[in-house]
Amino acid sequence: MTDHEIDHLGKNLQQIVDPDIVFIAEQDGKPIGVSICLPNLNRPLRKAYPNPKTPELWTLLKFLWYRRSMVNSLRLLVLGVIPGHRMSGVDTIMMYKTLQVAIEKNLIGAECSWILETNDVMNRMIRMVGAEIYKTYRIYDYAIPPLPNSAA
Repeated sequence: MTDHEIDHLGKNLQQIVDPDIVFIAEQDGKPIGVSICLPNLNRPLRKAYPNPKTPELWTLLKFLWYRRSMVNSLRLLVLGVIPGHRMSGVDTIMMYKTLQVAIEKNLIGAECSWILETNDVMNRMIRMVGAEIYKTYRIYDYAIPPLPNSAA
């Protein structure tokens, strides 16, 4: 991600991020890894599902109400370590800290989403903590054949 994209994402996430579950690993004052989890808002969003006949303000108020009591899990949005520090355990420490906070907050689960099938390190870590991989994300490469010349 570019610096501009990171700034934009950060500004948008400020409304929902819980700073207790965001970790930045540093070495000599320089960041070497980051872990960002968000409260999993899927349950309150489903409950406050907008209806064309319902005013938007009412939908927003319903969402805010349900958010207080229905958020009981996390979504791992970002977990990354710069190449020179991979396989050093930095990612494991950040995940351990995340689990500690989740237990303190009485959260019952987490979802690690959008992890490619080829991301062996992340998939191995998911299995090591006892989690289940229930979706597979793949990228397919297919050359689109040229269209026949319609002028002929």
